[in-house]
Amino acid sequence: MKSQVLLVEDDEMCQEIVAEFLSELNVDVTVVGDGIQALSALETHYFDVILMDIMMPHMDGIEATTKIRALADTGKAKTPVVAITARNPDTDQEVWFAVGVNGFVGKPFSEEEFVQVVSPYI
Repeated sequence: MKSQVLLVEDDEMCQEIVAEFLSELNVDVTVVGDGIQALSALETHYFDVILMDIMMPHMDGIEATTKIRALADTGKAKTPVVAITARNPDTDQEVWFAVGVNGFVGKPFSEEEFVQVVSPYI
């Protein structure tokens, strides 16, 4: 069975790039544009990994990850979250890990960097 990936990203170009990289890994991808939509997708589906942009409108990746970790369904609450972000990891990664992010890949990223970070989860 294919791995199920939830991509939470508001930038359409980044959505296309990540979806292309994931298609080469033979996974099923669900794409949403913000944290509110991510929580909605989790109401009806289980995912093997969530790829979460940090800076988004309506609900950012930090708030969305915090809410995911607080879900009553412990299986969904423990879903690995990989941040995809342009933020500086040297100053911000402590916050990401504190809310439950499992790993991150910085924008811009190469396909090799992306696959290296994401492949352990799929």
